[in-house]
Amino acid sequence: VFEFFAQPGMPVGQVTAMRRANDGNILIGMFSGDVVKYYVDKKTFEPILTLSKMQAFSQGPAGLIYTVYEDNEGNIWSSILSYGVCRYEKSKNRYTLFNTANGLSVNKIKCIYQDREGNIIFGTQGQGIDVFKGEKFVSFMQSGGLINNQVFSICQDKNLNYWFGTNEGLSIYNSNEKTFKNFFSIGNLINNSVRALATDKQGNVWIGTWGGKVTKYDVLNSRFVATDGLNEIIKPFVSCLLVDQKNKLWVGTGDGLACMDLNSGSLSTYRKLNGLSDNDISCLFEDSKGRIWIGTKQKGINVF
Repeated sequence: VFEFFAQPGMPVGQVTAMRRANDGNILIGMFSGDVVKYYVDKKTFEPILTLSKMQAFSQGPAGLIYTVYEDNEGNIWSSILSYGVCRYEKSKNRYTLFNTANGLSVNKIKCIYQDREGNIIFGTQGQGIDVFKGEKFVSFMQSGGLINNQVFSICQDKNLNYWFGTNEGLSIYNSNEKTFKNFFSIGNLINNSVRALATDKQGNVWIGTWGGKVTKYDVLNSRFVATDGLNEIIKPFVSCLLVDQKNKLWVGTGDGLACMDLNSGSLSTYRKLNGLSDNDISCLFEDSKGRIWIGTKQKGINVF
């Protein structure tokens, strides 16, 4: 059952970003440029980034919050559309804006992630990957070996290599050798625009493409493997992938959802006739209770 959420103290306007904080509460980014933290038990909001603070950084009109992220040290990172990324260090009550003036390759940041070494990784719009390594940035672009600057997805395999899904194929970065291995042709797929990546419990990497369905990279044998059974039941345009706690692969497409049990090989499909609000799937998430949250492009959220 869904309930309309409008608690006193929440900034007015469109919600543009949401993420679970380390303590289980919710970070919310707004179209206005505000970022707040919602405490679920207390039903109260804590201002993190206010409009006045953001305008002081940007020295211009307000920019909407594209994404929010809390790192392992409790710092909150907020991507401000066209202005860069703001880091809030609560322990020091300090705000720092990172943009092209101090190391970012571009001010439009689409996604943020912290790796196992504590580095902060930024996915940019059209300029590859920026990695923040303790007060300095390292950028990965085509000029440095990345296959294409339009990066849609990132994952790390069991050998700690980084996989970047781009508009023109795959780039795998070996952090020890500091080299890229690029795949312009992914198995027998007809389209190499990689929109989604996921690793399973055996360490294999699953690759979803926009127009070329799904293939698997067998890490043990270092080869691409066709997934004919799965590809027979899905549409070509894959938007998202998820491997859940039970080692089931969920595939979101522009025309429905599919699930493949990687232990047994059994297949299932879900569309509007099965209860989905819409067949155009945009994102997938598994919560701590094993429920699958399914985001659609036009018709809200479903929970399986």
